Amino acid sequence: MICDSLVTYKVDAHSFDTSLVILDYCIGDTAIINNQKFWFTDTLHQLFQSTSGCLDSFQQLIISFNSNIKRTSQSYQRCFGDSIFILDHWYSGDTVLIDTLMSSSMCDSISTITIDILPAIAPIIINYSRCQGDTLLLTTSQGF
Repeated sequence: MICDSLVTYKVDAHSFDTSLVILDYCIGDTAIINNQKFWFTDTLHQLFQSTSGCLDSFQQLIISFNSNIKRTSQSYQRCFGDSIFILDHWYSGDTVLIDTLMSSSMCDSISTITIDILPAIAPIIINYSRCQGDTLLLTTSQGF
């Protein structure tokens, strides 16, 4: 076989961009991406075409749902008759407060505040009899 012509092809290779996008949501939220609803962790892959019809980029979307609800607790004890000012209110009885706050990741954090009012201390009454002119010396020790 004898060849009588030469054909030259020019191939232009375009760069193919890739990107990774991580989307964080809170448990109970619904993510809507490309008209699809997601309420569980998933990974999507998207190919994008240029205006000339060539595939020019690839994007990986990682959808994650944050299950780390932050929980904190605080306890306060007060003597009978005392009160305490918490969250813009005065409290003078046994109380449990639950405050739901938005964390920096926009997920709820739950703070539980317990207020215990200690029972009143019953006075101890001791009657002493003494004679006129006697002296009575009262002392206390640690814990009394």
